[in-house]
Amino acid sequence: MTNIESKINWKQINQAADAIMEMDDAEIEHIVTAIKTRREMLSLKAKARFRIGDRVTFFNARRQEDVVGTVHKINRKKIVVSVGAISWTVPPTMLSVVKGE
Repeated sequence: MTNIESKINWKQINQAADAIMEMDDAEIEHIVTAIKTRREMLSLKAKARFRIGDRVTFFNARRQEDVVGTVHKINRKKIVVSVGAISWTVPPTMLSVVKGE
């Protein structure tokens, strides 16, 4: 079990899912808006942790490996990470600062 999985409260998630199944269209739209707003807040909070020049890591799902690079640019929603001659555009919530550098 990963650290993230250990923090998940499945009882609350299942209760929310059950409640959503009973909602009408307007209520669902309100929930969708709340989720989008929360995701934006989490992204802004995550983005604030990084500075240009930071060494960061993220997981490349296609190659099933961790990638280490340097923050090159911080855009409004994503962060540009340079890995050698290649640049990746990565959501800040998927990045971690490399410790000890």
